[in-house]
Amino acid sequence: MNQNINNLYGDKSMSVKGIVGKKGELFPPKRIRDMIGLKIGGEVVYR
Repeated sequence: MNQNINNLYGDKSMSVKGIVGKKGELFPPKRIRDMIGLKIGGEVVYR
């Protein structure tokens, strides 16, 4: 999985779909949350 983490930081491009909830919440796929260690209340920086 470490190769996939490199993709998130720009070494290679990848496309992943997530969902926007009714109140504007963003729901990234579980695979992505697990790869970057995202937990409830965690902060995300969008680039």
